[in-house]
Amino acid sequence: MGLELVELVIEVEETFGIIVSDEAAPQLQTVGQFYSYILECRRQTQQHGCPTGHVFRDARRVLTETASLPRQAIRPSTELKTILPPRIRRRVWKRLQQEAQGRLRGLRLPFRLGPVLAGGCLVAGVVGAAMIVPLVGFAHAMVLGGTALVAMLLVTFLVTRPFAIAFPHGVATVGDAARATLPLGYEVAVKQQMTDEEVWEKLQKIVADTLGVKVEKVTPSARFVEDLGAG
Repeated sequence: MGLELVELVIEVEETFGIIVSDEAAPQLQTVGQFYSYILECRRQTQQHGCPTGHVFRDARRVLTETASLPRQAIRPSTELKTILPPRIRRRVWKRLQQEAQGRLRGLRLPFRLGPVLAGGCLVAGVVGAAMIVPLVGFAHAMVLGGTALVAMLLVTFLVTRPFAIAFPHGVATVGDAARATLPLGYEVAVKQQMTDEEVWEKLQKIVADTLGVKVEKVTPSARFVEDLGAG
């Protein structure tokens, strides 16, 4: 999927409160197909009531499968630290990220260790560059110092990844994790009352603005790549 189509999908998700699955995206070849998909997703979500209900059920399914937890032990208010001990946390979190198709942030280093290590690398790079200025000159010292800084940050990242077991900021419960997988503005968008005609008009404008074409060209039969030039 080209960058323009990725941008289009993101805009549609945020505007209409839907999630375009990786399996469905390649099948949406025309604007009309995308329109029908949006309507169906909105109807299903609204029928289920709670706009975050289906993502909570997905999260609960992953937790029951990977952490061997009973369904009754998992509620939106359940604290993640009580059901995901450190020994299984990275494995289970990876499954949750796969289920969320990359929308869930990764685990982080505990106790703000990441910023501390990054700051240490920065100080080491600056000090090292300052020490070699008399030998190679200011310009070369800055280049060498910058290169060394990038290398140190990369090595530090790779070495410390196994120790990243803290949950992302703002994600403490199963409900938080479910909501974190939703597109920006999802809950507001899904609750908006729109007629089918309003959905079509909004979709037309999104497609026209994203792909840089006239609204008149955005017809139900128009193909994103062949007719509208999506890259």
